[in-house]
Amino acid sequence: MKHILILFTILGLILTSCDGRQSSRESLQQSISEFNQKQTPLELISFYPETYTEVETDTILSNNLRVNIKNYSLMNQEVLQHKKTLGNNKDIQFHRAFESEIVVYNANQKIFATTINADVFLKKDNSLFWNNATLEHVWVNQESSGADWVNLEITFIDPQTLSYRIYEMTIDNNGQQNTALKEQNS
Repeated sequence: MKHILILFTILGLILTSCDGRQSSRESLQQSISEFNQKQTPLELISFYPETYTEVETDTILSNNLRVNIKNYSLMNQEVLQHKKTLGNNKDIQFHRAFESEIVVYNANQKIFATTINADVFLKKDNSLFWNNATLEHVWVNQESSGADWVNLEITFIDPQTLSYRIYEMTIDNNGQQNTALKEQNS
């Protein structure tokens, strides 16, 4: 009888300890799953440069020729630089598009004025490079310029692939311009 009482006690303990509840590991996994479902996706968006950027140069080449170049960022246009997804979160980086205003003077008389951006060159060359390209910089190449003409170097970059194109624009003292591809890395 004593053995039966001990057996019923052990069976009672076993039955009361197996009440069908989850283990602590299962409870933790369920809590994490519920937490992740309640989380809203987070998008981290950044821009380069963060704020408006402008660089203006005024170059006197000879007694007659003067060049004014204003390079600036467009705050309402950007190209995708990098996009990465980590779980529910997205990290997106944009490179702001740039534009340049170029004015050439001969004896203080404006002989040439234009605005340069990637869209202008896209109309001339419909290659895949221009899908994500932006103007990087325009500057006067004083070494290859002369008394009666100015050579400008124009660089474009694709921020995703870091491929680039360099153009040379020659403007004579009558305001006639010629643009040619000088170098590219695709």
